[in-house]
Amino acid sequence: MTYLKLTAYAAFVLSGIVLIVAIANEAVMLIGGSIWAALIGIAMLAASEALGYLREMRDALVGARSDIDTVPAQDREAQPAGTAPEPRSITDITNDLERMKTRM
Repeated sequence: MTYLKLTAYAAFVLSGIVLIVAIANEAVMLIGGSIWAALIGIAMLAASEALGYLREMRDALVGARSDIDTVPAQDREAQPAGTAPEPRSITDITNDLERMKTRM
């Protein structure tokens, strides 16, 4: 997002230069251009912040999703659709937990 911020700062500089030229030459029409350049700079800064927030949300979601799927595909048993899985015994569950602890 540095390009958006640099573009915003360039728009602010351009706005200031146009405003100084407008005041020096008593050209009222140029003041409108200066205001538009300042508004474009503000819009660019807002877009940069919005994209930064979206990037943070994406990174948070990708990090959360990578923690969900911890069982490799070969360990999963294929089940036909519409059938409920059989209940597992305590020993199976503790064996799976020990296997997961050794992987980490």
